[in-house]
Amino acid sequence: MQSLVVENGNPIERKNWFPDIEPLFKLLSYENVPPYLKGALRNAIATFIHVSPVLKDSIWTFLEQYDLPVVVGPEAQGSPSMGTQ
Repeated sequence: MQSLVVENGNPIERKNWFPDIEPLFKLLSYENVPPYLKGALRNAIATFIHVSPVLKDSIWTFLEQYDLPVVVGPEAQGSPSMGTQ
């Protein structure tokens, strides 16, 4: 029942349902947040895009600002691990 309200609600009103979603995104940038929790947050955030297209631009802006990707350089991938040295 609740999903019907979210899916069929007025798009302008939906924007007011979640007035401050930025704290969710801030959690993605903290190192001490476990990966499984970050994954759950990303899934919840992805749901917002489908539920409220009005928030889509804000969501992408927050993701670009806070969800920094982990980059592994070519040297780190090819180097032997500490256990095999």
